[in-house]
Amino acid sequence: MADIKSPLIDLDGLNTFKEEIESEISSNSGKLSSPITASKTIGGIESGTTYDKDTGFEVMWRDMLNPTENPTLTAPSAALTVSGGTLIESGAEVEKTFTVTFNRGTISPANGTSGKRSGAAVGYALNNGTEQTSNTFNSVVNSANKTFKATVSYEAGEQPKNNKGENYSTPLPAGTVQSNTITFEFVNPIYSNAANNAVIAKESLISKSVKTKEFAFAASTVSTPEVFEVDTSWTITKVEVLNDLSGKWENCANEFTVSDVTHKDAGGNDVAYKRYEDNRGYNAGARKIKITWN
Repeated sequence: MADIKSPLIDLDGLNTFKEEIESEISSNSGKLSSPITASKTIGGIESGTTYDKDTGFEVMWRDMLNPTENPTLTAPSAALTVSGGTLIESGAEVEKTFTVTFNRGTISPANGTSGKRSGAAVGYALNNGTEQTSNTFNSVVNSANKTFKATVSYEAGEQPKNNKGENYSTPLPAGTVQSNTITFEFVNPIYSNAANNAVIAKESLISKSVKTKEFAFAASTVSTPEVFEVDTSWTITKVEVLNDLSGKWENCANEFTVSDVTHKDAGGNDVAYKRYEDNRGYNAGARKIKITWN
């Protein structure tokens, strides 16, 4: 059987340290006879901490073995969301449902509290309107009323505590917090005959900030050529075709003739468009076209 070796502990040194502590406690009634400053961090006692003369050894032991730990305090916040997307066709008025979610923040660890930094929400308002107890709002969105922000009022919070049950910081007083901002974008749709080369129809709305749009055109004929139409405020800078062999987009702007057309927006107003019509003059197979604008 292999020899069982003793742990690498300096028993003589440990006993000597024990005797010194016992002697100090005996001769000084368990208190320091002179000030002492920690030269190293030991347990909960950080380097540089000074204990005055007559500090009890029990205080030092407690500081070392059970240091004070204060909680982390996180402020309350609010988030505003809306049903559906934020893209709306120009000229339209749409009723939207907004929901405000209130987060009371945190006291972490809770240390005997609820763990919530603030008290409960007591009122909600949208765009500084009349406060209500419900956190949902129905509002009409149009080009003149397209930016929304919520405000939440809350009660005072609890007194935070450290791990020893002592007060830490102060309770959060009653107050308000604002949510994120939601802004709707009103755009005119792009038209094309990509889905059906016999019909020029609206495409799904796309943000102007996206800057690009791809069309998957079906096979075309001389009488039903590829067509797309774009609001004149979206200046087209590139018209490209996907090369199926190389997988790269290549310039094909010269394959389209540009002319002026007009469409009505959702409010019945005339909107100027640029019409791009395939001018190749022969029946052609399906292909992908990409446009870029600024």
